[in-house]
Amino acid sequence: MQAGSTNARLDGLDGRVDDMGRQMRELRQEIKADFERVDERFEKVDEEFKAVRTEMSVGFDRLFWKLVSTGVSVAAAAFGLAELL
Repeated sequence: MQAGSTNARLDGLDGRVDDMGRQMRELRQEIKADFERVDERFEKVDEEFKAVRTEMSVGFDRLFWKLVSTGVSVAAAAFGLAELL
């Protein structure tokens, strides 16, 4: 009688192990899907960051050339004023 009960216990254990394996596979699939969503979010953030960086670069380039042209204008005005004096 003990062999039968041992087999039944082993069968029950085998079923629980199979169930745990199934749960682990499902969990692994969920984790993989979560990481894919995180990767997509990072790609979007990276694209937005690149766009902002490009806008900033263009803005700083414009500011630089405005400062240069203002400096040249001020220098030209100073030389013109010096000639008048």
